[in-house]
Amino acid sequence: MLHLPLEKIKPGMVTAQNIYNDRGVNYLASGIPMTELYLERLRELGIGSLTVFSTETEERSASNINLPRDILDKKTRTEALRNLRDIFDDVSRKKTINISLLQGSAQRILDDILMHQRDLVQLSDVRQHDTYTFAHSVNVAVLSALLGVSLGYSKGNLITLILGGLLHDIGKVIVPKEILNKPGHLTKEEFAVIRMHPSAGRAQIDLIKDEPRKHLLGLIAEQHHEHIDGRGYPFGLKADKIAQLARVVAIADVYDALTSQRSYKDPYPPHIAYNIMKNLTVGQFDQSMLELFFQNVAVYPITTVMETTVGIGIVKKVHFGKTLRPDICVFAERKGEFLKEPFMMELSEEPGVDILRVLNDDELLAFIEKKGVDPFVFLAENYPLRSYSAGKII
Repeated sequence: MLHLPLEKIKPGMVTAQNIYNDRGVNYLASGIPMTELYLERLRELGIGSLTVFSTETEERSASNINLPRDILDKKTRTEALRNLRDIFDDVSRKKTINISLLQGSAQRILDDILMHQRDLVQLSDVRQHDTYTFAHSVNVAVLSALLGVSLGYSKGNLITLILGGLLHDIGKVIVPKEILNKPGHLTKEEFAVIRMHPSAGRAQIDLIKDEPRKHLLGLIAEQHHEHIDGRGYPFGLKADKIAQLARVVAIADVYDALTSQRSYKDPYPPHIAYNIMKNLTVGQFDQSMLELFFQNVAVYPITTVMETTVGIGIVKKVHFGKTLRPDICVFAERKGEFLKEPFMMELSEEPGVDILRVLNDDELLAFIEKKGVDPFVFLAENYPLRSYSAGKII
């Protein structure tokens, strides 16, 4: 599988993600061969990149592979998106948030999560830029709840966390779409408008009547851009002054933003998002929560192609709690020559094997075009498990 900009996608490549239009309707399902007509329509929808199978043969081989699935049932996600859009529309027309619209969705999201809580977050669907806020908010609710489960939260607190995730960006109704979807850098004045949305969200939530969770939901909306070191906004709160639920949502918010496609950027792969959040945002997050969060997220998702000290491999399985050390099928030497006998290796059991780098999609496309073989096909076979000892494969 490849994640490519639209200009590099050719007719005959097969979609590996669902594509939704501005009403949350599945416009193009995973597994559909691309045509020039589809590509033209995707450009009209404002979609700049897409994950695809390189050929129909590769897509057919996927039926033999345990590819990741959405943690949420399709109906649950679609309903949450529709209800959230209705709430944003109501608020934009000066109506009060109808929290009852989201309560059923929150319960169904929790039910799906508890049923699949050890399933790792690996892939996301593609949506129009105009619907980013809704899709993002549902993803934040899911990611927040997964972290909440790891933190041992009660079901009541998990529901609060899900509702808070769904409503964390409700204040963006005050932000003009041309700013939200601006493809270039924001001006100082435009960013000042963006920075108003946490307080605006709190104000909207404060208007809700007869909701016992209102105070906590308001704190999540108001504080999800605060940083542990006090450099966040709107108030520059530090550490324990930031509500715990808001600290959870802050992590989910940034991860989904980094790994999502926007009008101004392509999505970062999960391992890049991990490095950014671990190393380039020191002081922004609660570090103990961040460690737990990445036990729920596949840093190297299934189908990731990586160079290791023992050769080039493709990720076949990711274990809960061991997301930095997946199981890989090693199929080529580091110079790119195919092995006569590929083999499996459990990196979590091999401390002497280092992950050197992940092949980016341009490198992978060049590899496929040069070799005439997509590494994805190696996932369909069962190869012997090998170990690494004293500098040798045994």
